[in-house]
Amino acid sequence: MDFIITYIDSLIPIAFGIWLINSSDKLKKNSKLAEKLLSKKAGWIFIAIGIIGIFLFPRSTFLDRTVNEVNKQLPIMVDEVTKVEKVTTDGKTQLTYHIRVINMSFIDFQEGSEDDKETLRQEIEESTKENVKNSMCKNKDFLKIFKKGVWLIYRYMPADIDGPIVEIKINPDFCFK
Repeated sequence: MDFIITYIDSLIPIAFGIWLINSSDKLKKNSKLAEKLLSKKAGWIFIAIGIIGIFLFPRSTFLDRTVNEVNKQLPIMVDEVTKVEKVTTDGKTQLTYHIRVINMSFIDFQEGSEDDKETLRQEIEESTKENVKNSMCKNKDFLKIFKKGVWLIYRYMPADIDGPIVEIKINPDFCFK
């Protein structure tokens, strides 16, 4: 079904071309204009246009459409220190949430001890997984995404740079355990 929705603008000329080839003899009725417009050659041209459209023009995937819809509502503050800035996708197997921790700079993170960094990572991972379990795992649209084998990636960034300080990956089976 996703294929039909994604390629509907290319499938229409193909269907019209097939109909034209099969019906052209019946439709001509001695009209010169109809002969030119409704020929089998015109049918093949429509089919070629449709096939070219399928193979040459990029199509948005289900994930691309999902990301576009989500990004219309972003950026958004989810609490006093966390802002979801955008969602991206590779178009196949990943949805990545880009999250800004507005009360932490990269230097603050770097100056922490390795134990502090690991504790922060564990706290963020536990919190993220709990939020996914309590929200996305109960949302039938997200369950469809998980069933398609999509990973969720949460990329937490400090206030002052775009590089992640913590990245949490949630596998597609997470909600089904």
